[in-house]
Amino acid sequence: MLLNVDKDYRDHNNYYLFEKVGNRLNLFIHNQGIEPLKNCTIKLKFPIQDGLYIADNIYDEPGNFSRLININYQQYPIVEKKELLYVITEKVNTIQHKLPTELFQEEIRVVIFPLLIDSNLSIQYEIYADNYPDVINGNLSIKVIKR
Repeated sequence: MLLNVDKDYRDHNNYYLFEKVGNRLNLFIHNQGIEPLKNCTIKLKFPIQDGLYIADNIYDEPGNFSRLININYQQYPIVEKKELLYVITEKVNTIQHKLPTELFQEEIRVVIFPLLIDSNLSIQYEIYADNYPDVINGNLSIKVIKR
């Protein structure tokens, strides 16, 4: 009985952690090129570390099934743990040039514990596009502050 407590309440805990107290993160891409990027795959890589948790999906309030019948529900990005990284993958049909483009259809759920306050989270990014031969890559940094 007590052995099943974690399993029995995992959905409740995840809902509370990621949907109630966690943060939602979205980014915008500004394509400064001369033409739109087509059929893009974007990968963000966060180091797995104590105090940083990224949800692999959206957690519904236990017992609430309204999302199952909502046909307008957006797609959550693919979140995987690979080696020592969270890898978040999103597909974007077109990244217009000279205009900011929102990256995620549905914001990623991120929980950052107080031990990371005043630190910088390093994020590697990779952008692949059908009409651009090279991988566009680089690093972003997010300063963690107390809110």
